[in-house]
Amino acid sequence: MKKAVIKDALREIKKSYKRFISILLMAFLGVGFFAGIRASSPDMLDTIDTYYKNQNVYDIQVLSTLGLTSDDINAISKIENVEHVDGNFETDGQIEVGNKEVIAKVMSLNDFNTPVLIDGSLPSAKNECVVEERFLTVNNKNIGDTIELNIKNMQNDNGEDVPYLYEKELKIVGTVQSPMYISVDRGTSTLGSGKIDYYMYIPKSNVQANSIYTNIYVKVKDANKYTTSSKKYEDCVNSVKTEIEKIKDNREKSRYDSLVNTVTKKVEDAEKELNTQKTDAKSKIADAKKELENGKKQIENAEKTIKSNRIKADKEFNKAYAELINGKNKIADSKKQLESKEKQANEEFDKLEKQKAELNTQLTTLNSGITEVQKNIENINIALKNPNLTSEQKANFEKTKKQLENKLSELNNTKAQLVSAISKIDSGIATGKTEIKSAKNKLQSAKNELKKSENAYYSTKNSTYKQLDNAEEELELSKKELKDGENELEKNKKEFNEKIADAESKLNDARAKIAEIENPKWYVLDRNGNTGYSSFIQDTDSIANIGKVFPVIFFIVAALISLTSMTRMVEEQRTQIGTLKALGYNKLQITSKYVLYASLACIIGSILGMSVGFVLLPKIVWKMYSMMYQIGDIQTSFNFEIGSLGFILIVISILGATIYAVIKELIQTPATLMRPKSPKMGKRVFLEKVTFIWKRLSFSRKVTVRNIFRYKKRFLMTIIGIMGCTALIVTGFGIRDSIRAIMPDQYEKVFNYDLQINLKADLDKKQKQDFINSLTNDDKIEKLSETYMSSISAINENVEENVQIIVPNNNTDFNTLINLTDVKSKNNLSLPEDGVLLTDKAAQLLGIEAGDTITLKDTDENETNVKVTNIVENYVYHYIYMSKSMYENLYGKSFDSNVILTKDFNLDNETEDNFVKDLMNMPEVASVTRISTAMNMMNDTMKSLNYVVVILIVSAGLLAFVVLYNLSNVNISERIRELATIKVLGFYDKEVYLYITRETIILTAIGLVFSLSCGRKSLNSRLSFCLTLCLDFFILETCEINMLRFRKFVAPLSFVFAALITILFTIIVNIVTYFALKKINMIESLKSVE
Repeated sequence: MKKAVIKDALREIKKSYKRFISILLMAFLGVGFFAGIRASSPDMLDTIDTYYKNQNVYDIQVLSTLGLTSDDINAISKIENVEHVDGNFETDGQIEVGNKEVIAKVMSLNDFNTPVLIDGSLPSAKNECVVEERFLTVNNKNIGDTIELNIKNMQNDNGEDVPYLYEKELKIVGTVQSPMYISVDRGTSTLGSGKIDYYMYIPKSNVQANSIYTNIYVKVKDANKYTTSSKKYEDCVNSVKTEIEKIKDNREKSRYDSLVNTVTKKVEDAEKELNTQKTDAKSKIADAKKELENGKKQIENAEKTIKSNRIKADKEFNKAYAELINGKNKIADSKKQLESKEKQANEEFDKLEKQKAELNTQLTTLNSGITEVQKNIENINIALKNPNLTSEQKANFEKTKKQLENKLSELNNTKAQLVSAISKIDSGIATGKTEIKSAKNKLQSAKNELKKSENAYYSTKNSTYKQLDNAEEELELSKKELKDGENELEKNKKEFNEKIADAESKLNDARAKIAEIENPKWYVLDRNGNTGYSSFIQDTDSIANIGKVFPVIFFIVAALISLTSMTRMVEEQRTQIGTLKALGYNKLQITSKYVLYASLACIIGSILGMSVGFVLLPKIVWKMYSMMYQIGDIQTSFNFEIGSLGFILIVISILGATIYAVIKELIQTPATLMRPKSPKMGKRVFLEKVTFIWKRLSFSRKVTVRNIFRYKKRFLMTIIGIMGCTALIVTGFGIRDSIRAIMPDQYEKVFNYDLQINLKADLDKKQKQDFINSLTNDDKIEKLSETYMSSISAINENVEENVQIIVPNNNTDFNTLINLTDVKSKNNLSLPEDGVLLTDKAAQLLGIEAGDTITLKDTDENETNVKVTNIVENYVYHYIYMSKSMYENLYGKSFDSNVILTKDFNLDNETEDNFVKDLMNMPEVASVTRISTAMNMMNDTMKSLNYVVVILIVSAGLLAFVVLYNLSNVNISERIRELATIKVLGFYDKEVYLYITRETIILTAIGLVFSLSCGRKSLNSRLSFCLTLCLDFFILETCEINMLRFRKFVAPLSFVFAALITILFTIIVNIVTYFALKKINMIESLKSVE
């Protein structure tokens, strides 16, 4: 029997494979979607669990308002089931990047929370660091570049300022992904605009202020055996957390006592040092007074000595000057005498020269006479030699010769006398000149000696008086120094007294502060204290919620379609069922064939659905959420529990419909079953009563109208199927429209400014005002608002959300740049003086309504309560708007702006780029945020949500195709004898095709009308009941990310697209139907079944 049933079921599958495939596809879509959506949440949890285990993320974190010490680590490590404990250093730092200032969360590398290395290497040297990858891309930095990290000094337990780092010039050696920051939100800071921009890691060796830990991380024994966020994991962690809570009071007291003792000892040491300084200072003052008195005496003595020396010098130099003048006079007299003697000598020399000249003339004449006499004598001697001379002549010649020789002798004597006289004259002249020259030389020597004496006199005099002047100057300088010393002494005495008074005041203040020291407060947090982790867990819960409800549509449609298909199959085989029942087969045996038929479709469809669903859908969902989280790739797995549940649900849906269809027929007797079911009687339809329409319809159209209302079950099935599919498609487009509406709603409807200029923290009021005045006078700026912005926490009961507080200096300017619209009444609001305005998404998360009170907690953990007067519209992030007076009253401090919001005169991109560059070059500007840039970044970020649209549209489209295809097949099989008859009667294929497809088209149109208009009051509020359930109350609400508000909005064009897609699948089904109609065998179809 079993074999026969199996063979019969397989033959039936082969015979009616189209029906089998349609049921299989319903099982595939139902189980695939159910398994994929339901598995996404566990897969996401498994992924983050593996990620956290690989990165050794803490189980418990301990924070304290006064820091933590090694003693705290030792105390925690002694607790049972504590596997490992480590202290860590975290702080916020400022980095100058180009012309802008960014805030970074600085964390030390430790045994926990190991960052994932993306590129490069982890830091090992003091001057190395790693940053998140976004820091490099946004700021045009590369691995190997150097940055300067500025961190405020840390005050140790002794009250001393200690530099936080050894090295602040850091080299970027790699990029990492931090398990502490899996979401895009980086948290808040007390620096800059109050928002952390990036995170980075440094080695512990670079932390100089390393005596106080900022937090302690704890690893719980056996916690890694369980999946994070599971009940077993939380129970395991909570047991240790409870034990840590038990030692909290003791550790807080110990820390308090330690700090008080340290400060008290410091005060006592300071007091002792102050007393020592008092004694030393008094002794130094006395020594200084004594030294000043000695200085006075020395100055008086020196003054007397200088005066005495000057008098003595005056006497000596006057005497020397007189001697010098006397010497000059003597030289002058000697000179006159010499000049007189020289004059006389020159006169004598002239006379002697004249005598000498006369003697020389005489000598010349004499020499001529001598020459002539000698010549005559020589002539006589020649004549005497003449033999022809007579004696007389010879005697005459001899006589004449003798006379001439006597005369020559006289002449020579005279010559000798003349030469002697001339020689005497020359000798006298030379002697006179020599004497005069010698006298001149003696006079010149006397002059030279006198000049030397004079030079020596003046040199000595100048030197002496210069020394005296220098001594007097030194004396005056000493007097001045003495006076300065006296003034300095008085000043030091005054300063000493002031310092002593100040030190005593500080000591008194320190004593008072010791009494004011509050007990430290420990915060013992688990992983839920991490914003990114808690947000991720919430999102996995949202996906789980989707998985609970969304696939129900598929199972309902699957049940309805299966009921229709199997009902038709059973009706077709009424004769066989009647025969088997007549032969004695019981109901179970007869039903088993159809159960096996449907079971095979369920099993095959479920296997295929789980194969695709467990892999594809979780990855698509993960891709959707990867815009918010940085964890890595999702880990998909086959979840037997989910797969089994999906299989059971589809089996219940399809087999339940099958069993119902079979049992309904088996109630009848075998004789009744063995006869064909009588066709339904035709009835008058409502349209027949509208005669002016009915008369104008052709025969085939009248038949179509009657057939539509004749088969009411098929009519309802088709309408419900079309409505469900169209609702899903509209839901997909609705999500897309809601996402697209976020940016215009936020940055055009709520925010009307163009630039957010963040000011540097160290500006004084004058610098700010000068900068604001320069912006006011800039022809590119249309409006501006001086504003204070800071990130704080808003708390209501146990719910806490990060929000941005915005406080304007002037409400009028502010209202033109930010529209504050009441979320219910849509009226424009002004900032109240008795409360704050809270944005609607934050109000929803906190469970706040207008008139409620919330707690605001700043970065210093100070808490204050404030009334929420109104809830305002907002679509991106969370804001609290507060008036200036409310802020000053609430926090007890003066308004101090840190942000300027500006709206420009519709500048083009290039002009705005240049304007922003100019702003960034200004010393007052820390950074500039352009709204256009923020819009582009958000648009790029949210593009991944389009995957949801694709999933819904594709799934709904496939569902629509299966529904229409299955119903068309049922329609044809139910009316196959009718179709064969009209073909025999001469209907063309086209006419037969229109005869059937016209009904499908009309039913599709009716389904579209119902799905797109039923229950819909307005395009932007409600659709049909189905759309309201799926779109407004579930899909969009569940898909919303905490930081975003989706406006429940479906564009008119989306309805058109949804209708067109449904119509497209209708056309495809009609095309398939055309070929099915052509294959109808008229003879076989018209054979009698009786």
